[in-house]
Amino acid sequence: MGLIWLIWWSHIGVCLNLIQLCRSIFDFFNCSMGMLQIILQRVYINQVNSLGVILNLLFVYVAPPWKKSKPSRKTLKVGGIIEMKYNSRGFHGRQVNRWQI
Repeated sequence: MGLIWLIWWSHIGVCLNLIQLCRSIFDFFNCSMGMLQIILQRVYINQVNSLGVILNLLFVYVAPPWKKSKPSRKTLKVGGIIEMKYNSRGFHGRQVNRWQI
């Protein structure tokens, strides 16, 4: 009988610890949500830039072998903001004016 009580109370203690852990994690994310939003706004351009690099890699390297030729220059415009260029030196991104597109 004592063993059953011990298992029962330890089970309740584990549940309470899990509830407290979840609450502390939620508080942490709630406090850091504003900072997370600022960080995401700061790195948004870099993410778009990285997306352009990934898409360019797909266009250049995943082409079928009979279509694959060494590209001298390829241009990809992502979201109308970042223009990715591929030349013999690699990938280069620069910001372009929205009205030039």
